[in-house]
Amino acid sequence: MNQNISKITRGKLVRELLKHHNIFGDIELMDFLSNIWNLKDLPSLDKRCSNAYDDIYTHYVHFEDYDIEHLLFERLDIHNCDDTTFTKFLETIVSPEVRDEIQEQYTLVDVINRFIQNDSFKLEYVKNLSGSPLFQVKHLKGNKKEIQQLFFACNGYKHRLIFRDATTNEIETTRNSDKVLCYKEPISSEGLLWTDLIRWYMKELKLNNYEQSEKELITRLEESMNPPEKLMFHTYLEFGRKLGTRMPAYIPQPYLKYDPYTALERNGVKDLERERMDFLLLFPHGIRILTEIDGQQHYSEENGQVSPRKYANMVREDREDKLMGYEVFRFGGFEFYYNNEFEFHQIKKNLFDFFEKLFRRYGLL
Repeated sequence: MNQNISKITRGKLVRELLKHHNIFGDIELMDFLSNIWNLKDLPSLDKRCSNAYDDIYTHYVHFEDYDIEHLLFERLDIHNCDDTTFTKFLETIVSPEVRDEIQEQYTLVDVINRFIQNDSFKLEYVKNLSGSPLFQVKHLKGNKKEIQQLFFACNGYKHRLIFRDATTNEIETTRNSDKVLCYKEPISSEGLLWTDLIRWYMKELKLNNYEQSEKELITRLEESMNPPEKLMFHTYLEFGRKLGTRMPAYIPQPYLKYDPYTALERNGVKDLERERMDFLLLFPHGIRILTEIDGQQHYSEENGQVSPRKYANMVREDREDKLMGYEVFRFGGFEFYYNNEFEFHQIKKNLFDFFEKLFRRYGLL
């Protein structure tokens, strides 16, 4: 039986809903259940009743022999049903056909998502139904591979790596190690947080003051960024403050792939078209977000002539990144040009809107 939403999650969630919320909304119990189970085709546990519908109506509605918790856990076995049935149960709870109040729908969506996200599922808005939102349970397609090390924020010549132990994937930087940062701490299911990065930097540099360490980390990260990237980075930090300690780290210039040789050492021939992206976010449950600002070098030659070859290489790399489990969001370099303070603030507003929508999409706001 397909059961990716665990018994633990189901039990905690259903008991939370029963304790604090009206699961069945504005409709009768039997109508609610009939949206999920074909009760008239299921057998009765009472010989006096012809089917499960009559059985449940008799004992849970008419005589009220048992409570609703007994109905869900004992009679309908909500713990052990397949995921299809359980997700239909959740979708019915927040359906506009069950409850009229839109705010109540969203409240229940937030409650449910708090639990099922632990199993990489989420209720997402899909469309409007007669003016009310309709939600479906979606699987969060996160990357299940663990990150072993994260090289980022290169501010000079390319670093050189060797395998110190190829059998355990133990890597060591042997050249230009001072030009790149390498995070090797375990990354939890909550992703990589900004506070995690600061504490790691404190430990690496043997610093004692948290606030000063944050300032020094920001200064070091800025060394790897151009002006548009700095604008995006600082706008993100402003946006992320509302999340407090839950703010994910915005990692500049992360290496997704690595060629030990430079293009110069290969006489201009590249084995990898692209090794780094502009920024990486590691969200909970393996969700990995890449953001890239496309300057002219992404689609034109050094003389400014448009290059279909470069563009084709770029979109091919995007396809590969997506197949590796990354979400890719691109910005045009022109979006970061401004001539006055009004245009500058408009850029920041657009970035705030993007981050707001991105974080809401993944249930982080």
